[in-house]
Amino acid sequence: MTGWMSLGLALLGFASLALAMPHHHQQVLRRPISRHGRWGWRLTGSAFLGLSLLLSCLRWPDPVIAVTAWLGILTLAAFAVGMALTARARHSARRPAKPR
Repeated sequence: MTGWMSLGLALLGFASLALAMPHHHQQVLRRPISRHGRWGWRLTGSAFLGLSLLLSCLRWPDPVIAVTAWLGILTLAAFAVGMALTARARHSARRPAKPR
């Protein structure tokens, strides 16, 4: 159970870090990001990744195994967020822009 929670936190962390980038923020939320907003998303993403590491260390008491498992979790989470951003870009490219 703790491993799944660590994966969920890693997903939230990478999604937050992606939203800290102006291109992805505009792509997902359809509005520009401010300088303060960028720092907020970065801090949130870093906090989620830190909590993910903490849960991984609680799940596996041996530090070597915990860090190795956490790196695997980070790999899965980064791949999932990357694929979601790619699908979002393709989906919005096919949809015509709304008339104003």
